[in-house]
Amino acid sequence: MGCTTVRPVALHQAEASSAFGRKDDLKPGDQITVQTSKGERLSMKVTALDAASIEGKVEGRSENLRLQNADLAEVQREESSPLKTTGLVTAVAYLLGGLLVTLVLF
Repeated sequence: MGCTTVRPVALHQAEASSAFGRKDDLKPGDQITVQTSKGERLSMKVTALDAASIEGKVEGRSENLRLQNADLAEVQREESSPLKTTGLVTAVAYLLGGLLVTLVLF
């Protein structure tokens, strides 16, 4: 487990198309949360993309789901931050070390 950040994905707003023909920066392997135009909220790992749709493995479902761009109200991507995780672990180690030294000396 590490530090993660959830960021909105600006759909259809990039100036140039990606290698997948999309106007955003989504790519296979991204962990995303999608809100559909019908209000359904899904967490999925992107497996395939094209200019008109996103396909992914949805938690709790056996088959991949393909969503058309027109059915997407909002997309958010989870991004891991190894640097934040390392900083947090280091800070906790220093605090625990300082506490231990204080308890031993006093």
